[in-house]
Amino acid sequence: MRRTDVRAGRHSGSATGPATHRVARRTVASTVSGASQGAGGSGSDALRDRVRALAEESAPPAAEIRDLLHDHDLESVWNALSRLHRELDEASGTDLQPKEVARLRQRLLGLGWLVVQSAPQTAVRSYRELLLDISHDIRSPLNSILFLSEGLTSHQSGGLSTTQKRQAGIVYAAAASLLNLVNDLLDFSRTAEGDVGGVASIPFSVSSVVGDVKRLVAPLADYHETDLEVASSVKAPRMGDPQLLCRLLINLVSNAIEAADVGGRVEVGIEARGEDSLLILVADDGAGAELETVRSLLAPQPEERLTRMLHGRTHGLGLIIVGRLVRASGGSVSVEPRDENGGTRFSVELPFGPLQGVS
Repeated sequence: MRRTDVRAGRHSGSATGPATHRVARRTVASTVSGASQGAGGSGSDALRDRVRALAEESAPPAAEIRDLLHDHDLESVWNALSRLHRELDEASGTDLQPKEVARLRQRLLGLGWLVVQSAPQTAVRSYRELLLDISHDIRSPLNSILFLSEGLTSHQSGGLSTTQKRQAGIVYAAAASLLNLVNDLLDFSRTAEGDVGGVASIPFSVSSVVGDVKRLVAPLADYHETDLEVASSVKAPRMGDPQLLCRLLINLVSNAIEAADVGGRVEVGIEARGEDSLLILVADDGAGAELETVRSLLAPQPEERLTRMLHGRTHGLGLIIVGRLVRASGGSVSVEPRDENGGTRFSVELPFGPLQGVS
């Protein structure tokens, strides 16, 4: 896949530039708010506004979510979330920035999962299943959007102007970001402690997995103007689970790209550790995460800490999944500051040794 260059739009004063994000964010909120006028009674409007205010927060406090569920039943809260999703569908047809619509939709999906996690278990099962069904339904059209926008940027449907190529890249990056969240929701449900599924032990090429991951995350790095460097010194085939390795890398690298500042840098390295392990290093030069919060999300049973959001990371689901997959494989994961200037470095060791008789 060719990496989509959207830098010109972000620096030329176009509507996609970083300087307009705060204005666009307010525009999304006001448009969504305006779409609701005249719909429903004052009680439902007040609940909808309360839910939207929580979704707009980068770190909705767990206490506020519990208060919301104390004041309203789960069905009413869920209806308010559904209503906001419908209003975003209407807002998508306006001049709003796709990234801002996708951002708020991400927040709504994340808040929906937090609400389900915080609700009494007797009321949760059907809503958990509904959320997963919705996630599956969302993933199919998102994959179509990714496929078509990739075809446009690779000129399979003819040449594009610079502006059209940039716009197709924005569509791809926004859809990829939303698809990552949907996949996180599905993986979060599937990888409940003790229910990760079997870890495969088959021959695979590390270089092939690394190439697939780089192809998938490159448009996201381009959109965030992040310099992505991926290097692997492992050439010989290994024994292990290539799908698990791919899921780990996508979560960690996407997380690092989101955390890095605009124009920042993400470094990914894979090397042999001893005779029977792989060492994965993923580092970003962002402002740095709250390490204790990150470690708590990587640890077992982190669900109660989901509402403790991280700088640059819109939710903690991806890190929870990383921790679960690493434990299922029998490996280990740690996080430390990248260097004295800030940033974050993740280190993952997996027991994926070389094929016997192959060096």
